[in-house]
Amino acid sequence: MKKCTTCQVNKDESEYYPKRPNGLMATCKECNKKKAIEQRCFNKLLCLDYLGCFECQECGYDKCIGALDFHHNKGKKKFLISRIRNIILTDEQKIEISKCIVICANCHRKEHITDTTQTAYTLDSRRPHKVCPKCLIDKNTQDYYKNHGICKTCYNNLMIFKQRKRKEQCVIYKGGECCKCGETELPLLDFHHLNLKEKETGISKMVSKSFLGIKAELDKCILLCANCHREAHYFREILIDNFVQTDEVFQKIKTIEDEIFKFKTTLGKNQKSILIKKEKIIKQCDNCKKDVYKDKKLCRNCTYLQRRKFNPEKSELELIIKTNNSLEAVGRYYKVNSNSIRKRCLKLGINYKDLLGLEGIEPVILAD
Repeated sequence: MKKCTTCQVNKDESEYYPKRPNGLMATCKECNKKKAIEQRCFNKLLCLDYLGCFECQECGYDKCIGALDFHHNKGKKKFLISRIRNIILTDEQKIEISKCIVICANCHRKEHITDTTQTAYTLDSRRPHKVCPKCLIDKNTQDYYKNHGICKTCYNNLMIFKQRKRKEQCVIYKGGECCKCGETELPLLDFHHLNLKEKETGISKMVSKSFLGIKAELDKCILLCANCHREAHYFREILIDNFVQTDEVFQKIKTIEDEIFKFKTTLGKNQKSILIKKEKIIKQCDNCKKDVYKDKKLCRNCTYLQRRKFNPEKSELELIIKTNNSLEAVGRYYKVNSNSIRKRCLKLGINYKDLLGLEGIEPVILAD
């Protein structure tokens, strides 16, 4: 038995995640999950507050922040906004967030629906090529999968067509519309398991099977659109373990969301925001003027460059090696070890073995 430092309850050791080398974490699994959910929620609110938008900019959806996504529509995408885990946004993260707009999960799927139309193809006549029997376009052999007669584009489109047909068959079997809002558009519909303990695998991983092979798993699910599916999973771990789809549970989720959306009221002109208070600790690097936090004077790059003081020039290092008997003596002068001297010699192209063998030169007294 071990006592959790967060909930102050004695629990079995199996209720804790392992911690290297051979220990256990101080908090139990349940408290860790709650903390992770709260952290993700706060980071999302942080990004939404930076954009100043808490609703879908296309359809106006604002019921659940869990159903809101960041869609890149400006510039090149460097990283996912969902990977941000900072308490305060960095300059790089602010630039990446400014490339996005806030849209709901339904609108986000509409933006990313796969287009199966053929695009213009440029043939490299210097390489071997053949005509695809499906699209009748002469393509290089590198654009064909091994042991497939058709090109990669046609094969991928064929797989997409089969998966969509299988999904359409499953959607018709489950009623053809979202159980909560009545959405009927095929790309926006998901299959939600009522009981996670009975779930064997996701329906999306079974589309290659026959309908009879999927039917047993479909009977455990209900049909929800992307937005309602996000609402169903929002804070599900905190509510109950065996999640059952009822209006009471949706009402509980709504009350939790109302408490979270009180965060918006703290961002008014007459009230001080939590984020504004935390932004006061931001300082600037003494060298490059980038944002630094807490009590730091230099950013990470400038700190790294300042620590790298051992960078003597070739002529200087050759003179010091010639006038000393060993690399250890040179290392003591530069306050580094002998291995650093060897690496520097290798980088500058200095043969230190020949230099150490020279005689007849008076040694130089090295001052500290």
